[in-house]
Amino acid sequence: MSTTDLKSNTENEIKNCEVCRRPITSKRLSIGFLVSDALNNIFNLERGLLYTLIELFRNPKMVMTEFISGNRQRFYNPFRFLLVAATVYALVTSFFGLSIPEFMQAGGGSENMITQEFLAEYADLIILANVPFAALGSWLAFRPAKLNYSEHLVVNAYAYSLMTIVNIPIDIIFATLLPALEDYWKIASSGLILVVIYIYVRSLSESVFKGILRSMLAFFYVIMIAAVFMVPIGFLLTKFYS
Repeated sequence: MSTTDLKSNTENEIKNCEVCRRPITSKRLSIGFLVSDALNNIFNLERGLLYTLIELFRNPKMVMTEFISGNRQRFYNPFRFLLVAATVYALVTSFFGLSIPEFMQAGGGSENMITQEFLAEYADLIILANVPFAALGSWLAFRPAKLNYSEHLVVNAYAYSLMTIVNIPIDIIFATLLPALEDYWKIASSGLILVVIYIYVRSLSESVFKGILRSMLAFFYVIMIAAVFMVPIGFLLTKFYS
C-alpha cells in the first residue's frame, strides 16, 4: 500500500471495524491524541485502569466474572495492571527513600539482614513472582469455585495489584509521619493480607466465614510451596552476599 493510499484511508470516515464492530477514529495520529488517549485509558471512569481499580474495591466478583467470561473491554488487563502497580511501587519507594530493611529492623527483624537486603532490592520482582504461587494456593483452597489455574492467575493478579496500590500510601505515611513506630512491618503485612482476603472472599466464596477459612488455607499452601523454593534460594543468597 502506498503512502497516498494510507493517508487516504486514515482520512476516510470509517465508523466501525468490520470484524469487531468497535468504533474506529478517523483522525490521524498526533502527540496530543496520544497523550489524550493515554490519560483516557488511565482516568476514564467507564473503562481502563482507574475504573478497574474502583470496581475492585466495590465489586471484585463482578470484575473477575466479567473478565473471565470474556467481557474484557472495560477492564484493565490484570497482568498489565500488576506490572504497572509493581513499577509504580518501586518508583515511589525509590523516590521517597523508603527502606524495607529499616522497616523490618523497627519491627524486630534485624537478625536476617540478607533477607532484608534482598527484599529491598527486588521488591517489585517479588510482587510479580509471588502471583503464580498465590494462584496455586487459591486454586487448591477454593476448589468449590470451579475455576481453573489460569483463572486463579487472573484473580490473584488483580488481588496483588490492589494490594500493591494500597501499600503505596501506607508506606509513605509510615515512613514520613511515623518512622519510629515499632512493629511497622508486622502491622503493614497484616493489613495487606486483609486486602487479598477481601478479594478472595468477595470473588471466590459465597460465605464470608468459609471464605476466610479457605483464604487461610490458601496462605498455608503458599507458605508450604514457597518454602520448597526458598530453601535453595536462601542458600544461594547466603553464598552470594557472604
